[in-house]
Amino acid sequence: MKKMNVSWNGFGVEGAISLCDALKHNQVLEELNVMNCRLTTEAAVLIGKGLAVNETTALKVIKIGKNPMQSAGCYGICAAILRNPNCVLEEIDFEDVLVNKDFEEIFKQVKEQLPNIKMKHGGMEPPQKPKAKIHPMVKLMNYIEKNNLKLIDFFSQLDKDGSMCISYDEFEQGLEENGIKLTKEEIELLLEELDSDGDGDINFSELATGHTEFKERTDNINTILTASQPRPLTT
Repeated sequence: MKKMNVSWNGFGVEGAISLCDALKHNQVLEELNVMNCRLTTEAAVLIGKGLAVNETTALKVIKIGKNPMQSAGCYGICAAILRNPNCVLEEIDFEDVLVNKDFEEIFKQVKEQLPNIKMKHGGMEPPQKPKAKIHPMVKLMNYIEKNNLKLIDFFSQLDKDGSMCISYDEFEQGLEENGIKLTKEEIELLLEELDSDGDGDINFSELATGHTEFKERTDNINTILTASQPRPLTT
């Protein structure tokens, strides 16, 4: 049997183990179709292990698309091909599987090893959107609200010596003690915004003013965003 079509079977990982063993010892099969077989990334890597150690030059075509193997699974198949100098694959079908730049890079190496190989995939993965940064003042305000604190109560927690001024070190130490997780950069940004006179200390007036001004800025932005939303049509 030179062609085997076992598509639309729920092989999963267990079936992939059997396929791996079969591919290791394959001597006659030229085309394998395992499309839509619920093959995950792990399953694809297992199949790749079979491809990597087969010493014959039988298999020419493998169709493994329409499976939830993701780009990592495609990468695993390509990595296996590179490990096998006897591989003579002419066509790989990753239909409907999105791939990323890592896959593109390794497939370039496959093309160097097998210049005539043809490959199909489901397109490139969309670039991940960077996570929106949360202003450290928001984190500070969230902590105060979550713990039902007044601003003066929060200030007192940080003002250990009761001097009504908080040094930069006291501010940073107080944030850490209260479990307010901020990076060094976020702490520096807060200190820069709150220490309006630049004397190296934050008094209660500066904290209150900074808190109020930031709230006003965010309220203004929210008002603008709300006003820009399309209004429903009325009849």
